[in-house]
Amino acid sequence: MLGTEEEEVMARGIEKLLTDLADCNERMSQVVTSGSRAASAALLKRYREILFDYKSEFRKLSSTIAKKKERADLLSGGGRGGGIGAGGDGGDGVGMRHLYAEQNSINSSMHTAGQTLDQASGARDSLRRQREMLSGAGGTLQDLASQFPAVNQIIESIRRRRTRENVVMGLAISSCVCFTIWYLVL
Repeated sequence: MLGTEEEEVMARGIEKLLTDLADCNERMSQVVTSGSRAASAALLKRYREILFDYKSEFRKLSSTIAKKKERADLLSGGGRGGGIGAGGDGGDGVGMRHLYAEQNSINSSMHTAGQTLDQASGARDSLRRQREMLSGAGGTLQDLASQFPAVNQIIESIRRRRTRENVVMGLAISSCVCFTIWYLVL
């Protein structure tokens, strides 16, 4: 890859050649208007189109190179001094400051997202341990119930009572809903 100074020298050289070509086209247009031949006018039009194409291609390439330089500076951490706003010619400082601020913002967001994911992972592990502990306790109660028939009877009576309470609660709620609907219809 070329150095920055070599690129600038080449860019100035190309700009000078494009300016010379534009001047040449201008001088040809003065000659063509005085002679007014159709073939010469068509040739001059073609040269102007070529000049336009060269200029637009040069602008596109210059823009692409500038974007790649900014990206390389941003990804390398500045390169030219390393600090925020350490642009070589002063004009890049403001733009680079914005890019560095954006990079810092992205890095901060990534760090925060990483911390949040770590917290979520910790919570998941904690819930897993709790589930294992509660499953173990449930298994222990089942073992206890099978070993002692009296405990098994108590557990069964608790289950029956809970089922009965759930049925009563369901009937009470459904009767309230039916009464409310009947009241709204009347």
